[in-house]
Amino acid sequence: GNVAPHANAHARSGIAQAHEALGAIAEDPLDGVEPVTDTSGWFAVQPVDDCPHTRTDVGACDKLCVDLNRACGTCGNVGENMLCLSCHKVFCGRHVQQHMLAHHEET
Repeated sequence: GNVAPHANAHARSGIAQAHEALGAIAEDPLDGVEPVTDTSGWFAVQPVDDCPHTRTDVGACDKLCVDLNRACGTCGNVGENMLCLSCHKVFCGRHVQQHMLAHHEET
């Protein structure tokens, strides 16, 4: 267009230099940085497409409304609670007072 050829070459040169500089930085920004958190014991939950328990153990939930703030049916804890898929009652988990585990063992 209207830009002199030497101006285009200069602009391309500046872009190339910027890419080189960014490439040098972006290669490994954490090189030499020690991890703060040990993730070696972490795991991921892998959902299954067909769980045999859902065929027989899940109660009908046509009109189920889940209240995420619902308290444990035994101790009243609000937080780390679980919903029983059979009877739809809420109880606290293993890291609180284990009422869901007790409910499971009783039923």
